[in-house]
Amino acid sequence: MQDPIQTIREILISAARDRKTVSYPQIYNVFETGTPKNEVWDTFEEACRGICDSKTAIYGALLSKKDTGLPESGFFDIYKNIRGTHYRAIAGNVEANVLTGAHKKLFCDTERSTVYQHVLTIS
Repeated sequence: MQDPIQTIREILISAARDRKTVSYPQIYNVFETGTPKNEVWDTFEEACRGICDSKTAIYGALLSKKDTGLPESGFFDIYKNIRGTHYRAIAGNVEANVLTGAHKKLFCDTERSTVYQHVLTIS
C-alpha cells in the first residue's frame, strides 16, 4: 500500500490541476476499512500541509459532499481561523456551524479559486 499522505497529496493536486473537487469517499478509500476518522483527517491535514501552508491555500476546500458540493464544517472552521478578516467581513462573528448556505458557497468558491491558482506554481 502506498503512503496515504502521498496518495492524498496526489489526489488533491490532480483535482486542483483539473479544477475539480474531491469526494469524501475518495479520501476514505485511501485507508483500510475501519481506520478511525481522526486518523483519516489528521493524515489529510498533514497531506495538505505537505502541499503548502494553509495561509497560502486551503486544499481542504476541494472536498465535496454529494448533497451540497461543499466541504463539511471542518473546512469552515479552518477558513475562519486562517481567513478571519474576510470571514468576519462577510458573515460577521458567527460560528462556522451556523453559516448560511450562501456564505458557505462564497467562502468555498473563493478558496477553491485560491487553490486552483496555487497549483499552477507546483512543478
